[in-house]
Amino acid sequence: MEILFNTLKALKIPTIIFINKVDRVGANCNKVFKEIKNGV
Repeated sequence: MEILFNTLKALKIPTIIFINKVDRVGANCNKVFKEIKNGV
């Protein structure tokens, strides 16, 4: 996945990320948002 996102970024292709199943027990939304922001 990281290669895909790096390619999209290099080609300046707008990208939308959908986050699913955040309503489940044990889901950590803040962790997911930080990982997306930091490119992990």
